[in-house]
Amino acid sequence: TTWEQTFKVGRLRERLEERPSFDRFERRDVASGGDLAFSIFGTDGEADTYRLTIGVRRPLYQRWIFWDIEPGLEWVKDHDFETGFRVTAGIDMLFWGPGGN
Repeated sequence: TTWEQTFKVGRLRERLEERPSFDRFERRDVASGGDLAFSIFGTDGEADTYRLTIGVRRPLYQRWIFWDIEPGLEWVKDHDFETGFRVTAGIDMLFWGPGGN
C-alpha cells in the first residue's frame, strides 16, 4: 500500500470564483497564488521519499489559460537520500468556466 502525507502553506492572490465564505479549495480553484509544500511518500508504513517544493500559478491569457511551475528538492531512499532537484511545469486550460465541473 502506498501513501502520501503533505503539509502545505500558501498565499492565495485570486480565486477563479469568489465565494462569500472561506472554505477549503484545491489548486484548480486558484487563479493566482503560490505555496510551499513538504511531502512524505511511503509504502507499507515506511517513508521512502521526502519532497520540498515551491509552487507558483498565474494567468497566462485572460482567465482561461494558466501557467504553473514547481521547483523543488527530493530525497529518495533508493538513492541513499541524496539531494535531487526537480522542476514540474505546466499549462492549464479552463474550458468549463468558474463553478462548473
